[in-house]
Amino acid sequence: MAKKSKKKAAKKAAKKAAKKSTPKKSSKKEPKKGAKKSGKGADPLAPRPISTGKGATPAEIGQDLVAMVNAGANEGEIWAKWFSPKFVSIEGGQMNMAWHGKKAAKSKADWWYNNNKVHSLRAEGPYVGATGFGVKFTIDAEELATGKRWKGDELAFYSVLKGKVVQEEFMGMPMA
Repeated sequence: MAKKSKKKAAKKAAKKAAKKSTPKKSSKKEPKKGAKKSGKGADPLAPRPISTGKGATPAEIGQDLVAMVNAGANEGEIWAKWFSPKFVSIEGGQMNMAWHGKKAAKSKADWWYNNNKVHSLRAEGPYVGATGFGVKFTIDAEELATGKRWKGDELAFYSVLKGKVVQEEFMGMPMA
């Protein structure tokens, strides 16, 4: 019996020695190859997926918006189809102002059309991003008060959330 307990003690001692000489394994499990990590322990520098939510994608909205503009649709038709009721319309350049909601954006559009006559308007794009799209507009218009006719390009950027435009921002070349 003494031999058996000596053998057991020797085995136990060998196991202890082996444990001391081998580095401890991390309690964290190694991710499988190709597995995505998220939450705690995720690589803070790793890219993360972006989504605009359910509904039409920025590409779908952008393609239709460009087609509607080029077919002569007015803003009200486009807003009714693709814009959130609480969207924000921002005018850059020399104005640097924002209109919040469809009613406010309509008053801005009414003011513009009451003071200008559009001879032609073309939309080019869309230029699609992860959260929205951009459109280049080329306009030929006339200021009604002065009769001055002008042509220009303007960029518009549209942010999309849950299949609706939630913000539009217009950017033009500075006027002399």
